Amino acid sequence: STFDIKCGVEEMRDEVLEKVDTVTQNMETVTENMETVTKTMEKVTQNMETVGEQMRSIQQSMETLDKKVSSIQQNKDTEIKCQQHMVKLEEKIDGLKDLLERVVTNTDGSPSGLVIAGGYSDFKQPASGYSDPIHSVYVWNPDTGNSCQLPSVPKGFTSFSLDNVDGELVACNKKCIKFSENGRWEEIYTAQENRVYHSSFVTSEGLFLLGGCCRRAAGSSRATKTGELVLGDKTFSLKDETESACGVYVKKKMVLIGGGVVGSSTGVWAKSSVDAYTVSGQVTSLPSLNTPRVYHTCGWYQEGNDVIIVVAGGRNSRQDAQSSTEVFTLGGTQWTQVENTFPVADYGKRMAKIGNDLYLSGGSGVKYGTFNNIIRKFNKNTKKWDTIGNFPEERGSHAASHVELKKIRQHCSSVPLAVPVS
Repeated sequence: STFDIKCGVEEMRDEVLEKVDTVTQNMETVTENMETVTKTMEKVTQNMETVGEQMRSIQQSMETLDKKVSSIQQNKDTEIKCQQHMVKLEEKIDGLKDLLERVVTNTDGSPSGLVIAGGYSDFKQPASGYSDPIHSVYVWNPDTGNSCQLPSVPKGFTSFSLDNVDGELVACNKKCIKFSENGRWEEIYTAQENRVYHSSFVTSEGLFLLGGCCRRAAGSSRATKTGELVLGDKTFSLKDETESACGVYVKKKMVLIGGGVVGSSTGVWAKSSVDAYTVSGQVTSLPSLNTPRVYHTCGWYQEGNDVIIVVAGGRNSRQDAQSSTEVFTLGGTQWTQVENTFPVADYGKRMAKIGNDLYLSGGSGVKYGTFNNIIRKFNKNTKKWDTIGNFPEERGSHAASHVELKKIRQHCSSVPLAVPVS
């Protein structure tokens, strides 16, 4: 009926209205959620902008850091190049100094004379093997063959080294004395240890003393295992106890060659080791000698760009005197030994360098024998020693160096021409 239809329509309208209300409420909820999402997106956008600004700041910092690292690397490369250049420059300066030393002349026609000082002229038997030492000092002129006599070193001053330090003669054992302008030997330094038969080196920092023997009491002799700078506070340890070695200063290295280790009852054992020390005590090993040597002598000369080290005489581990000479080119791999380089095997000779030439003086041919007064010059072609003269008083285990003749002329008394003593 019409009434039923009307009632049905109204019910449907009410349901539709309820659904419309529900949809309206849902739409309001969606609208609120959209507003929340919009606000959240705005915050996210703001945060992204902040992150972007921070990233740009980090990028700028990275670029600045890269520039600083690049600058540091460039400075380091420049420093390395400067150091390499300085090394080359110092080598050239060393070469110029050596050249200057060779070309300087004086009124005597020779830049320097050979200085021979102290030592022993005979050994006593069968006691300790040591004689009363001699203290006289002679200067031999390689041009004329004449000698003159300087004032003697002080009594009791024995077993010393002798070096030309900045043009002045300096002798050292436990104490160091200098030959002064007034013609006297004056004490300038006391070493930290006894240094009988040490090795001395004139370096860019001053005079260094390496090794030597502390005492010779029976059964307790010990060699020294240190090096020290005269008139300085620098000391360092050596690889081994060493006495009666020899040494040369080349390429900023103190090259200590051979020498002995003192035993309680076996005497001095000869060594063949060759060690190069810096002035700070860093050490590197060079090729060993062919023959272990003690009481030997050494020197060096320049041949083109090569440094040639020469070792002569001495005694081996069996105490046999040697007539051989060993030659080594610095940077090489082995020594060359030349036999019979002087007529009689001997030890206690001393070598000195004048200009670019090596001179050998004195020595003894037997264990307890007389000494000689022969001066020999190294022949760079034959690698042997040519006899060229004599000095006034035979001796061995002495000290030798060089000095400008004009500096000592007024204090040096002429002596007769020496008679050979072999």
